[in-house]
Amino acid sequence: TTPYCDIHTPGAGVGGHCIPYYPYFLINQFDADAKLMQTAREINDSMPAFTVDKLLEGFNETNVKLAESTVLVLGLTYRSGVEEIRHAPSIPIVKLLVGHGVSVYVVDPILDSFEAFDGVTPIEQSNIYELDPDGIVLVTAHEEFNTIEWDRFEDIVIVDGRDVIEANS
Repeated sequence: TTPYCDIHTPGAGVGGHCIPYYPYFLINQFDADAKLMQTAREINDSMPAFTVDKLLEGFNETNVKLAESTVLVLGLTYRSGVEEIRHAPSIPIVKLLVGHGVSVYVVDPILDSFEAFDGVTPIEQSNIYELDPDGIVLVTAHEEFNTIEWDRFEDIVIVDGRDVIEANS
């Protein structure tokens, strides 16, 4: 019911200091079977790997080798409009990509520091068209990304982790 977040919308993962941790307080506090909460946390915790797997599926279909690819990750904060990366799904997504030898470029219009993201190259949103990436992973749907001209990218795999990119863009 909060106007600033829709926790029931699936995505690349959840972050912050509440949702990733608070269910464990209940799960571990009581001597009861909390299968629903445990399953929900397992699913949410697995979403970053699922997101990278979706990118890999797209690369396999287009004959792009993951280790030789360039991927642009859009949005590093855990929620749109919030300069916070605590438990952000972008952290394991980036870590997985870098671990596979991917050249990872990142854009986050509200984040000042990229220290938590080893092995990445931060770029300005205005430079994404010159990058010519093999793939794009949209993790956080910052308002600034609404101006991206998606039709300027050709032969590219896009994983829309927030279901915000218009199909005809």
